[in-house]
Amino acid sequence: MFQKKLIAFALTFAMVAGMAPALAASTTFSDVPDDHWAANEIREMAEKGIVNGIGNGQFAPEGTVTYSEFLKMITVQFYSDKIQTGYGSAWYDPYMKAAEDAGILSGVSAVATSALDRYEMAQIMYNVMKANNIQISKLTDTSKVSDWASVPANYQDAVSACYQMNLLTGVDAAGTYNGLGTMTRAQAAVVMSRLISKGTTTSLIPDGALLITGDNVYKLDHAAWDPEKERFILSRDVLDSGTAALIYIDVSGYSTLTFTVLTHDIGSNTFGPLTQFVSSGIAYSRSSTGFDHIGPEYPSNEVPETYTLDLTGMSYAVIQVGASTVDAEIYNIYLTK
Repeated sequence: MFQKKLIAFALTFAMVAGMAPALAASTTFSDVPDDHWAANEIREMAEKGIVNGIGNGQFAPEGTVTYSEFLKMITVQFYSDKIQTGYGSAWYDPYMKAAEDAGILSGVSAVATSALDRYEMAQIMYNVMKANNIQISKLTDTSKVSDWASVPANYQDAVSACYQMNLLTGVDAAGTYNGLGTMTRAQAAVVMSRLISKGTTTSLIPDGALLITGDNVYKLDHAAWDPEKERFILSRDVLDSGTAALIYIDVSGYSTLTFTVLTHDIGSNTFGPLTQFVSSGIAYSRSSTGFDHIGPEYPSNEVPETYTLDLTGMSYAVIQVGASTVDAEIYNIYLTK
C-alpha cells in the first residue's frame, strides 16, 4: 500500500495554434517511391544531411554501400567536429580520418572503397555505441540467430548487441544473420535511422543507478514494457477517453528520478491530468500534501525530453500520461542515491 508521500509526473498533451514546429522541406528521389520499404528512413536521413543522392534526382537504394559511404554517415551525425574539410585528396578522406580519430574503427578493416558487410557494419555501430556511452543490451538467447555458430568470436559482441537492439535483424524468417552479406544504400539509411534513435534517446546510466525496466517496475496501468526497444510504451490504443497511462515506481532510498519522454502524433486533446487516483484503497489528490505534480503541460512532439526530479521525502513515483490522443515512449528511467 502507498502509505508514504508520493510524487507524480503528469504529462498533458495538446496542440496549440501556432506552437507546432515547422517541418523541413521533404527530400524525394525518383527511384524511391512512397511505397518503397525504406522511403521514410531515406527521406529522413536525406533531410538531416546524413545521406545524399547519386545525382539526377536518384538515390540508388539497391546500390551497395561502401565503408567510406557508411563512415561518412556515421561521422556527419556523431563526429562532425572531427571532420577536417579539405583533408586528403579523395572525397572520403575527411570522413575516414574523422572515424579513425574518434576511435570507432577497432576490429574493422575499413577499406574505403570496399563493400561493407553485415559483420563489419555491426562492429562499427557497436564501437559507436560504446564510444558515445549508449546503453547496450545483448542477446540472452543466441538461438534467435539461426547461424550464430558461424559468427566469428571477434564479431559476437557486436552482432549480439545490434541484433538485440534491433539495429540489424535476420535476413529471413529463420533469423539467419548472414554476416558476410553486403549492405545496400537503403539498408544503410534504415540502420542509421535506428542508430541515431538509440544515440539521441539513450544516455549513460550512472554507476550505482537503478535502471527501471519491465522486470522491476512496481506497477503498470495502461502501459507496457517493450523488451526489444527497452522502453515503456504508452499507446492511445489502450487509452479510452477519461483514462491515463501510469508507470508506478518504488523510489525508497533514492534521491533523484531521471527519465526520457518521446511523444508521437500529438493530436487535439482536452483531457487534463488526473486530479485523483486510487491505489490499494488509498486516494491521493493533487490538492493533498501527499501528491506533488511536476512536469510540462506540452512536451514537444517527436523530440526526446529528459527530466530529473528530486525525490526528497518520497517513497513512490508515478509517471503519468493523461491523454487519449497521443502515443508516447518512456525510457532510460533510473534512480540515483
